[in-house]
Amino acid sequence: MSEPLTNNHSEQAGSKQLVPVPTSTMAAEGNHHFYPTNFGKNLLRVIIYFPEGHPLGQVLMRQCRESDFTSVVVGSAGAFQEELERVRQQVAVVVNVNGSSIVQEVSKYIQSKGLQDIVTLIGIVSAIENSKTSDSLMNELLEAGFSRVLTSEECQHKLLWNLKMLERNEIELKRKVGFGQALFEAVEQSNDAIQIISDSKTVYINRAFVDMSGYSRDEAVGRPAMDILKCFDNKWDNGPKGAFQKKELRWDGECLGRRKSGSVLKQYLKLIPVRSTANHITHHVTIQRLLSFEEQRPRSTSAGDGQLVKKQNSLPSIPKMPTKFIPPIMQAVHKLSQAREKSDCPSNVRASLEEAMDLLRNTDLYTISRAEVPRTRGLVRGLLTRGSTSDMAMRISTHSHPHIRHTPITPPPPQVQEALDNIETWDFNIIALEKGSSNEPLYYVGMQIFKQFEMCEVLNVDDTVVASWLKLMEQNYHRSNTYHNSTHAADVLQATAYLIKALQDELVKQGEILEPMEVAALLISAVTHDVDHPGRTNPFMCNTQHELALLYNDNAVLENHHVSFSFKLTQQHQQANIFQSLDTANYRSLRASIVDLVLATDMAKHFEHLAKFKQTEEGSGTNLLATKDTREKWLVIKRILVKCADISNPCRPWELCTDWAKRIAEEYFSQTEEEKERALPVVFPDFDRQTCKLHATQMKFIDFFISGLFEAWHNYCPIPTLMRHLNSNYEAWKSQSVSPPSSEEEPDAPS
Repeated sequence: MSEPLTNNHSEQAGSKQLVPVPTSTMAAEGNHHFYPTNFGKNLLRVIIYFPEGHPLGQVLMRQCRESDFTSVVVGSAGAFQEELERVRQQVAVVVNVNGSSIVQEVSKYIQSKGLQDIVTLIGIVSAIENSKTSDSLMNELLEAGFSRVLTSEECQHKLLWNLKMLERNEIELKRKVGFGQALFEAVEQSNDAIQIISDSKTVYINRAFVDMSGYSRDEAVGRPAMDILKCFDNKWDNGPKGAFQKKELRWDGECLGRRKSGSVLKQYLKLIPVRSTANHITHHVTIQRLLSFEEQRPRSTSAGDGQLVKKQNSLPSIPKMPTKFIPPIMQAVHKLSQAREKSDCPSNVRASLEEAMDLLRNTDLYTISRAEVPRTRGLVRGLLTRGSTSDMAMRISTHSHPHIRHTPITPPPPQVQEALDNIETWDFNIIALEKGSSNEPLYYVGMQIFKQFEMCEVLNVDDTVVASWLKLMEQNYHRSNTYHNSTHAADVLQATAYLIKALQDELVKQGEILEPMEVAALLISAVTHDVDHPGRTNPFMCNTQHELALLYNDNAVLENHHVSFSFKLTQQHQQANIFQSLDTANYRSLRASIVDLVLATDMAKHFEHLAKFKQTEEGSGTNLLATKDTREKWLVIKRILVKCADISNPCRPWELCTDWAKRIAEEYFSQTEEEKERALPVVFPDFDRQTCKLHATQMKFIDFFISGLFEAWHNYCPIPTLMRHLNSNYEAWKSQSVSPPSSEEEPDAPS
């Protein structure tokens, strides 16, 4: 493109406003066509094909050279063909027509070499005796490809005029067409996504646009441009969208958009009006490029930067849970906050308290800052680094997807497709899919959701690899488990996808997005978070001195096993290795994120994660997610999202809620029976098959674990449907109980 697509912004990058183009500039633009008009003078080459020694041929050659036309006289077929072989530009061949043989000879040779686009034939004939002869000759010349005919008498004073007219009209048109073809090929091969719009409708998109947007050309061409662009932030509303209404304006800057799948992208966009020679706008061109991670502006810590913002019905600053369940570190943060807000607190002390609070909010309280590790050398650096050279929470941005081969996958059976129809709604019935799919719901849910979020493009693998991986994971969930089986994994995956969509919608209002690799980490974690679950809890594994408890030193035993086992499985099966196309840095960062998210599902750390997410100064409006550590903020958000998805059963419609409650109860009944048989400590006394009151256990679970978690998430990212189900389900359980359990009684939690 004549104007390179760069990102040289001023201080307020990406916030450019529409600027009227000055009249002088518009006039200048009106004189600029999409092709160069100054090709140079008399670039037309002239070959004069006359018999050797013919005086008229020499006369015509002299005239051409005096008028600056490059010309040569040839007198034989061999010389003519040799001269034409050297031609690489537009050429006029002036032929002395003295019979049909030379006409056919010239015509056939030009056609055999495919030179029709650069050769124009002019015939010189003797005086024509009658109209009948004239018509016959003209028809023969036309069929042979001649476009002009002059008599030998008039050619001396008319040939130059015809050559100049030829150069001005046909030759220039052919150059324009050739230049247009070259320009089209350049646009087609461009790495920038390019869209051409006419009358507010898309008339062309290049290959890069197809890859970026997810729309095929057949889907895009003819549709309203706004339907394809799908940009939707304030800069867009005040920018390109307005440019269609104020056609004298052009725009460039950053804005948010959506792919066909609905996933959000952050892009740099130019909108350029194209004018005719009469200075009328005939088309608009958009040039789009996804912003690389380095180009994205540093995230501020003000409200609206993916942080908790107090809403009208905000929650109390301290989680609604017994004090003994609030981690001491969070109680310390709260005490420091109270001290900082005292009116007599000196400003320098207040600043120090704020810095201390930020340090205490960090996950790695007893670890040297990773930013300092690269400054050390040798042994020290080797001991302090955790193996991966990439920051665990680095927000990877996958912006350009190579073309992925999509192998046709066998469509699901009708009963499965029917169960999948409402997969994007919260009322999705995973139990119906379990029955319709012969206990293989994870494969079908996974294929649907991975396609929806374009995971093949993000991971740069074929559909068949994802399909093999999903089947491999599903085969390693135990069907004998009533709860922790592949149906639970599929349910958590669908819940994760639903919450991601809700979070994306909330973030774009604040100018934020979830990067594709972050989405990948969330979805993969959902699939793998309970793989090879034995149907027993962490305390049971420790009490029995199970080999996994010994391996992981009684620390998050099952969670460590799930994530470790899933990576081993993936690496052992190349045809199912969804990570095979990632480079080392991307793989390490993605793996670190998946490990972190799966470990976050350990219920022993529930209150720690929740308090970290929810901790807010009473009445001050500041919060953990306003921390200066952006890395830490996004870790907390993603952990809570996965936790919500993992234990979201009480927020499902009543029919599903009760089904899941019975399933987890059956698993706990089985564990309790084994514990009694083996004289082990009973982890869940309430889950005795003979005495259990299911409604009471569910109310405890909601009171202690679910309410605080989902209220905190709802305050950050509204989920009214889930909260409505949660409240109605709690009331339904309560109606079955005469005396509700005490809120201070310790609950039983799944693991």
